[in-house]
Amino acid sequence: SRKKFWKCCARDLTLGQVKEQYGKRVIILVTELDTGRERQLTPETDAELPLRIAVRMSMGVPGLIEPFRYGRHVYCDGGMCNDFPMNALPDDGHRLGLMVRPRDWYMYNFGSLHRLTRGVNTHAAEA
Repeated sequence: SRKKFWKCCARDLTLGQVKEQYGKRVIILVTELDTGRERQLTPETDAELPLRIAVRMSMGVPGLIEPFRYGRHVYCDGGMCNDFPMNALPDDGHRLGLMVRPRDWYMYNFGSLHRLTRGVNTHAAEA
């Protein structure tokens, strides 16, 4: 529960402190709406940024949840730029991802599924 979290953690716990105190490297992806740029908020790039602010920066979805102004930029969910952020994971050769898209999306973005998969059988789940 929220009360339990705030009892054990400082209200302004920063990304750097999470790494230092808990040994966890938090990566939060956001989109700078005013520049259209994706940003990765990490303990290395934003050590002094409070975790709660970083989470709020990533919550905005235009039309649903108001984007968040912080510093000189306006931020929203990182999925606005990159909805499958495999680049945020360590490049240790052990990545596994599942991206579910309608067949029409692949046809529009990549052309033939047969060409994309080089003839490997593909099965689309019927909705």
